[in-house]
Formats: sequence, C-alpha cells, structure tokens
Amino acid sequence: MERFVSPRLEKKSNTSTPFDVNVPAVQAFLAISGGHASVEKFCMFLNMPFMSSKTFNEIKCYINSAYSLASQTVLNYVHNSVQNAYRKLDQNGSNTITDIAVSFDGTWLTRGHTSQIGIGCVVNTLTGYVIDYKIMSKYCPTCISAKNELGETTAEYNVCYSGHKNSCQINHVGTSGAMEMKAAAKIWSRSEACGFRYTRLLSDGDAKTHILK
Repeated sequence: MERFVSPRLEKKSNTSTPFDVNVPAVQAFLAISGGHASVEKFCMFLNMPFMSSKTFNEIKCYINSAYSLASQTVLNYVHNSVQNAYRKLDQNGSNTITDIAVSFDGTWLTRGHTSQIGIGCVVNTLTGYVIDYKIMSKYCPTCISAKNELGETTAEYNVCYSGHKNSCQINHVGTSGAMEMKAAAKIWSRSEACGFRYTRLLSDGDAKTHILK
C-alpha cells in the first residue's frame, strides 16, 4: 500500500483532496503573485519534486472554496449586527428590508487605469462594517495558460474553455475605469437579497456611482 508523509485534507469541492503540505505552499506563492511556473522553478532549485499544473489549479479551487465559505460566514454575522444596530435605533428594524445609509468606493489591484482587477465595497455608515463587495476582473490565469499551451484558435482550446467557462474569473469587459461603476450596479441590484435598501450614499469627490442609471 502506498504511504504518504503528508496527510490529505478534508474534501471541500468536487476536485481531488489535496495533501496538507501542498495547500500552504500554493497559498504562499499566490500571496506573492506567483503561479505554477514559480512553484516549478522554486522546487527545481531545491531539487524537490513539484506538483503538476492540474494539481496546482485544483488546490487553488480548494483554497477559494474555503475562503468563500469563511467570507460568507463573516458577511452573515455583519448583516445580523447591522440589523440589530438599526433595531436599537428603531429605524425600520422590524421590517424585512432595512433602509440604511452607506458609503461606496472602488479600488484597483495596480495603480493607473490599466489594472486587470478592481473591487467595489459598500460600507454601512452607522456601524462601519463592510456590507457587501464585488471583485471585477478582466483576467483569468486559467484562460491565459490554456491559450499559451493550446493556442486560442484551436479545437482543443474550445473544448477546454467549454468546461471552464462557468468558473472563468473574467466578469468585466471594458475599461478598467468602468469597473467601479459596474461593481456598484451589481452590488445595488442584490442589496435587498442581503436584507438592506441603500437609501443614502456618502461618497468621495471622484466617485462615478451617482451617474448609475
């Protein structure tokens, strides 16, 4: 029977269960903006066996699943705390949907107007809690890797993309400057699903949120 030094972790998705030692390794390289190629180079210099790109991507999905679960748990706590704060003030606290004042702003991964990734956040002005957020991306590392390996116009790439498109990270097409406005539109459209109605908005001088239609 085959034995492994590192134990496997609890299964959290439809992907294979990763080894314990591989998860923090992938987390570390992702934290310093490294990908599978960086892992390969690191292991090569240390004369260590390295994981395949398939394993690397499966662990990324495993980590993302854990982060998503933790994020939703925190947001549920925040929503309950904000509802309780408004109940104490007796401001629509007994209603299913609570009217609240919020602040909104967006930021980008890199400076300038060419960033591939941006994020918009809504903050409740009474409690200071982040109520909701939306990440906008014009970049998907899986798509880029597949294009480089298979070629964008090949049948193999089309098959690969067909199986990947539901989890593709690209959710914005257009200028980076428009990410803030698009993020706000998505956040406002689902506000009542979170139990809130954003009736008053506090924003900085360069915000584009007020021109939403």
